[in-house]
Amino acid sequence: MMMVIHRSATHLAQGAVGTSLLTALFIMSVFCSKADAQLPLTPVELASASAYLRSTLAAADERAYLQVLTQASVVADSTDTSVVYDLVVRYDPERFRDPHMGLYPLTFEDQFIQWGKRIALFTRSTQWPSQRFYLQDLAHGQTAWIHTSETRLLYPPDKRRLPGSIPTDDRPAQRRWLRLMHATEAATDLQSMTRWLRLMRREPRDVVLIRSAEQVAARDSTNTP
Repeated sequence: MMMVIHRSATHLAQGAVGTSLLTALFIMSVFCSKADAQLPLTPVELASASAYLRSTLAAADERAYLQVLTQASVVADSTDTSVVYDLVVRYDPERFRDPHMGLYPLTFEDQFIQWGKRIALFTRSTQWPSQRFYLQDLAHGQTAWIHTSETRLLYPPDKRRLPGSIPTDDRPAQRRWLRLMHATEAATDLQSMTRWLRLMRREPRDVVLIRSAEQVAARDSTNTP
C-alpha cells in the first residue's frame, strides 16, 4: 500500500514538474515573440522595406507613377514609446510628361486614395508595425496623412486570397503581394471616397510629431508620482 502511495506521489510530482516546465516554456515563447516583434529594423532592413514600399506605389510598367514619385521611405516614429514606423511618400505631379495628356490627370485626393489602397495591402504584408501614411505633393504644397490601420478598414480585401505577412528580405513573397497591390481598383465609388476624405488629416508630419511628443510628455508627467 505504501508503494502504491509512493508511486502515485511520484507521478503527481513528475506531472507537476512537467506542467510547470510547459508553462514556463510557453511564457518564454510568448515573451520572446513579443520581444522579437519590438526589435527595431536594421538599416539594411529599413532600406529593403523602403524599396518594397516604392515598388508597391509604382510598378515597372506604371510610367506616370514612376515619373512623379520622388520618395517612398519607411521612417521610425521617434515620439512613440514602442518601435513603430511611418510611411512617408512624396511626389511631384509637375514631373509628369505625356505628349497626349498634358497635365497629370489625378488630383491630390485621387492620388491619396489610390496609393492608400495599396498601403492597406502593403501593411498587411509586413511583419513590422506601422503607424501613419503621409503623402506630400511637392508641386502644390499639400500634405495629408491617415493611420495605416484606417486604410485597412477602408480597403478590406478578401482575406482568404491574401498571402501571409513576410520578412523584409523575402523577394518571391514580395512579388506575390505586389501583384495584388498593383491590381487594386483605380476607381472609387462616391460612398467609399467620402470615407477616405473624412479620415484625411491635412497637416505635415513635423506638426504631428510635435503634438505626439507633447502628448507623451503630458502622459508621463501625469503618471509620475
